[in-house]
Amino acid sequence: MDAGIVVFGRLANQTIAASRIYPLILPQQPTYPAITYQTISSVRTHAMGQDSQVVRVRMQVNCWGRTYAEAHALARQVTTQLSRFKGEVSGITVLDVLLDNELDTYESDTQTRRVIQDYSLFLTE
Repeated sequence: MDAGIVVFGRLANQTIAASRIYPLILPQQPTYPAITYQTISSVRTHAMGQDSQVVRVRMQVNCWGRTYAEAHALARQVTTQLSRFKGEVSGITVLDVLLDNELDTYESDTQTRRVIQDYSLFLTE
């Protein structure tokens, strides 16, 4: 289950970093603000005698900015597009999206700020 398609589909053209959304890592010399995303885990729901079609995917979305304000402005836009979304993206049915955790970091080697957001996406296979 590629929940990255859902994340990319919801964020492309809907954030200030619309053309700068990357799986896993930033390019060598990125333009900021930018977004990276990755799958942390993908857990199937099991039941006695029959498995459900529901998959819970934990995704990490990183909102990068040159300043604290820039990173947080992007994070607010990402939250608006992802949190509590229900619907379909590129043929994938999304039952719900929950923002589970958020934290700030500073990357001293690039002198950038990052807001890390952890989401749970409930999808059907």
